[in-house]
Amino acid sequence: MKPRAHAAPACALVLAVAVIAAGCATSQTLSPRVAQARAAREALFQDNLATYQPRSPDEAAALDTLRRYKRAHESFDARGLEALLAPSFEARHYPSTDSAEAQTRAAYLEQRRDWKARPAPARHLDIAVQASHLSRKTGLLAVTALTTHRSKHFAPRFLETFVFRREGGEWKLGRIMAYPMRPPSPQLYDARVVFTEMPGLQQPAREAIARDILAEGPDSVFEKHYRLGTTTRSGVRSLGSAGPFVVIFREPPPEGARIEILEQAYGSVSERAQGTIVARAPVSPFFYIVSNDQWWGSGYTVAVRVLLDGVPIAEETLTLQ
Repeated sequence: MKPRAHAAPACALVLAVAVIAAGCATSQTLSPRVAQARAAREALFQDNLATYQPRSPDEAAALDTLRRYKRAHESFDARGLEALLAPSFEARHYPSTDSAEAQTRAAYLEQRRDWKARPAPARHLDIAVQASHLSRKTGLLAVTALTTHRSKHFAPRFLETFVFRREGGEWKLGRIMAYPMRPPSPQLYDARVVFTEMPGLQQPAREAIARDILAEGPDSVFEKHYRLGTTTRSGVRSLGSAGPFVVIFREPPPEGARIEILEQAYGSVSERAQGTIVARAPVSPFFYIVSNDQWWGSGYTVAVRVLLDGVPIAEETLTLQ
């Protein structure tokens, strides 16, 4: 097996958002301690934008702009988003401790020009406001928040600072700065193994994936390019064949992380395979791994186990009938 890591460009980070994951269930069992730690982290990132109490009319107005930004982001409303950005707007993303990426207003909007507005949220941007501060010296108002960019398959998290400035009597977004907030230990990572229904899969062009992620959100990777399979009766699929499997990380692993994929297929011939990947810098918010394997014929059973820095984080077994 020669697994390959894939990732959306980091500049697409402000595009992700939608609902809770679905698909193949993992048989990985969480200990009470790990389950409790995950629940505590979920609570820390819980959206409070609607209930956060401002301390002044200026803070209230800036928070209203942030709520409109959230709605525009969730519904792919490019025009609504453009109206909220100051002429000098800049977006900064810090994928690792020693790297940074910056976008001007023009570049930021150009990446979103193919958005098609939707009447209902197509994804979710959870904003847990931590603090807000108005500088009397600069006139800038900063809102610091823990954010989750949730979609069906991904949920990267960040510490984001939204900086507002007055433009024509309104509070406009002048800058967004985003820092990844990854889980502190391998046990807290949520990964899934999903088998595709594409035997003989042709790997899509990276350019096509990047374009669709920006225009339609990160889940388009699987909706358009990899046809994820469904399982019934605890991992038994009533198909005669299965394509490569995909390991999907809800949150990206840290730079330098060692990802091991252990695989065994039972059929007419028993086969074992093992692959190791080292996460490179910068690690994208939307991280997944596609295997090169496929299995033909009913009666095959395939077992896959995933370890992050030596800690098991996901496993799945599929039997073809």
